[in-house]
Amino acid sequence: MTARGARRLFRAVAALTVLGFAPAAEATVVSRAERGAGGYWTAERMADARPLDVVRGGSGPTLRLAPQPPPFESFAVPDPTAPPLTTHGKVFGVLPGIGRFECSATVVASASRRVVFTAGHCVYDPRTATVAGRLTFVPSYDRGARPFGRWSAKAARTTVDWVRRANFDYDYATLTMRPRDGRRIEEVVGGRPLATGTPRAQIYTAYGYPSNFADAQRMWECRGGYAGDDPRPIPGGPPPIGMACDMTTGASGGGWVDEAGQLVSISSFGYQRRPGFLYGPYLKAKAARLVARSG
Repeated sequence: MTARGARRLFRAVAALTVLGFAPAAEATVVSRAERGAGGYWTAERMADARPLDVVRGGSGPTLRLAPQPPPFESFAVPDPTAPPLTTHGKVFGVLPGIGRFECSATVVASASRRVVFTAGHCVYDPRTATVAGRLTFVPSYDRGARPFGRWSAKAARTTVDWVRRANFDYDYATLTMRPRDGRRIEEVVGGRPLATGTPRAQIYTAYGYPSNFADAQRMWECRGGYAGDDPRPIPGGPPPIGMACDMTTGASGGGWVDEAGQLVSISSFGYQRRPGFLYGPYLKAKAARLVARSG
């Protein structure tokens, strides 16, 4: 790490410690969002937000690759306001050095009924040690329409492995949402049950707002089979799983559900030279504990 990078990391960790958010053993609070974040996101600012990149680089051993992804379907969701699609939506935020950005996310069932699940890189950038602010979730977002309103995040949490090592095995995060009009978000739009340790080889359905389709303005759906594990695994955790899907930037953080409708992963990254392959973390008990602590 360069001296400049070390200084940035020191400042970020110091800020968390001063505010009382010292890292726990498995997860850390990276942001306490300010009140009024939802009001910040006017239609013009939402239109100005840019999708975060899901293309991963880096070195590492390359395993034998499948020449083509398994067959898959990819299409715009006809009615994003139809349950349980109401659990999916867009996250908006601001990152220093990047500006306004957008990701995808899913309301996950929890005891507190106010937790949204997304990608770790949608709340914290380890490369620059910067924390996202003004985090807001819009369920069923559709070409500027906000049928269930804007929900402001009270706090964002991600894994220590993501904050300290940018380990994509743990590239997931939670947002704890403030109530809106006296109601919690899960009471309004529902929540996907979280499932961990599920079979890798299964059919996945991924939801998100990819920039390569409809300019990230429509909810998109990919339905595809297991496409092998991450060909460049990072030591230290369960290798990410691959599915057949052609969504790209903007899909980050969008939920993957199994045939039972359970949330089993999220869109984390892809490889530029591997079109049709999308990768997400293989969720284990650590993910369930993160959700439980986010109430």
